[in-house]
Amino acid sequence: VGNVTMASGATLTILPGTVIRVAPGAAVHCYGRLDARGTADDPITFDRSGAGEWSGIRVQSNNPNNVFEYVTVRGARYGIVFANATGSVSNCIVNNCSRIGVYLIGSNVTMTGNEIYGNGVCGLRLWGCNYTALTDNYIHGNGGPPDTTSTFWPGIQVLEGAVGMSCNNVALNGGPGLMLLPQGYAYAGTNAGRNKIHNNMLAD
Repeated sequence: VGNVTMASGATLTILPGTVIRVAPGAAVHCYGRLDARGTADDPITFDRSGAGEWSGIRVQSNNPNNVFEYVTVRGARYGIVFANATGSVSNCIVNNCSRIGVYLIGSNVTMTGNEIYGNGVCGLRLWGCNYTALTDNYIHGNGGPPDTTSTFWPGIQVLEGAVGMSCNNVALNGGPGLMLLPQGYAYAGTNAGRNKIHNNMLAD
């Protein structure tokens, strides 16, 4: 497919087992409600069509029912972006994106049970988010060469906001596992945190 834009007030429902191949440079823009619920046996897949990377999925809607569940996103520039939006991402895989796997900007998103790996600059970036909860995510192997645009390559990067973290495993990233930039905070969520941040290339 080429560029896809969903208008405000509309709902796009994607059924389990659907495979969507996106043309180089194209993007999926959601201003309404995106309901992408796969299953463990029949996940939904977004992938590139051909050799060139696609732009990614961008959600700009405060509908709390924006849902990614058992969805694989790969081969994009930015995998999943929430911009001033609300929703949830659970049991998803985001990998092999040239820049950032998941990028949350001023958004309220719950992320549970996801695997984010093999992305170029960092696995997960949060900017200006204050109500995001990360639970049971595995964020590994992000950042580092061949990317030459950054010298940090963190697993998780937090800028100007806060994130609650519980039972996440952050490992083997090309830079620090967790990077808190000015006005960025991370706090232990339920179960007293119990996060494992280990074996990253820079001291954790």
